[in-house]
Amino acid sequence: MTEEMSGPDRDDQRLLEGCLAGEAPAWRRFEQRFGSALLRAVSARLGAVLPGASSGEAEDVVQRVLARLAGPGRGSLAGFEGRSRLGTWLVALVLREASDYARGELRARSRVRRGERPAAEKPTESASRRTAPSTPLPSVVIR
Repeated sequence: MTEEMSGPDRDDQRLLEGCLAGEAPAWRRFEQRFGSALLRAVSARLGAVLPGASSGEAEDVVQRVLARLAGPGRGSLAGFEGRSRLGTWLVALVLREASDYARGELRARSRVRRGERPAAEKPTESASRRTAPSTPLPSVVIR
């Protein structure tokens, strides 16, 4: 016996279909529908595991996931199989991305504390431009 979709599930299915068809209004509704919940989930995760995490870092994590969802291939909305609610699946994606981000940041901070150069620093930069080992990595938000 097949269960008929109702309420939010049916609305989410229509929204998903619109997004997959590339409809800009559907993407705007998608971000309105899920954006704040995803941001709250990422903010909570980063706040729990990454001391001093900023709201900008949480926004960046969510934006990376949304960009990947809009693209083709693995990690896109087309990968949603419907085995859970769409919102549940999205939260799982952003939490995984937040954990990956936090792990990378913690490794980078640890290298700085040990006096190693950050991985992004070019070996030819002058000593005056290097980040001092006792200084935490700056948060950079690119929009």
